[in-house]
Amino acid sequence: MIKPFKEIRRTLYTNRLRLLLADGIEKKLILPFEKEVFDSLDELIYDGVPVGIYMTHIQPNPKQWINKRDERSVMLSLAFKDCHLMQGYCKCPEEDHFFHCWVENDGWVYDPTYMMKFKKELYYKVFKPNIVEIQSRKELEEEIYYQECLSGNIHPTAVLCAMILLEGTAEKDNNQDLKNEMKLFKEKINYDADRIEAESRLVAQEETKKYKKTKTPPIFAS
Repeated sequence: MIKPFKEIRRTLYTNRLRLLLADGIEKKLILPFEKEVFDSLDELIYDGVPVGIYMTHIQPNPKQWINKRDERSVMLSLAFKDCHLMQGYCKCPEEDHFFHCWVENDGWVYDPTYMMKFKKELYYKVFKPNIVEIQSRKELEEEIYYQECLSGNIHPTAVLCAMILLEGTAEKDNNQDLKNEMKLFKEKINYDADRIEAESRLVAQEETKKYKKTKTPPIFAS
């Protein structure tokens, strides 16, 4: 039976993709993120936990967006002093084009889905992105999510929710690395569940009072 043209095209593209990726790995045009990237992310707090822990141990969720951008790409851009957050449509074997976000820095593309960096020329050759928006690090720094991360403030409600999520993930996956990282983070912030819960209640009460007066939703509605 003759295969449909779309299926033949998908097969050809998949084979080409594998060849390009294999060649890129062999020529070191595809590499893991540098240790310095994770070191930078571990110094920043997002939604109650170090960004490095979030990036490494929480699986990507396509429903997680910040102003219609991939949450992990926004977080990843925090690791660089001068970079660009890219948004566009990329090719993949499953569909002609899908909406995607990535970070470009110094001739490399950092893709938080693959957790790898690609030489820009190779990345564009493989995924053929159709770019729809570019934001510089300077532009991103004006946004409230960046300001919160860069401030170093740790919101008690966010910490409480994050700990529940991460502890559940660590137990479910029996992830000892995550357990070890959480232990170090708890020691760093002198974590005490009862104290954090009490602080969270107080903050919630204050934010509720503020909302009633100003009708401005709190930064962390969790």
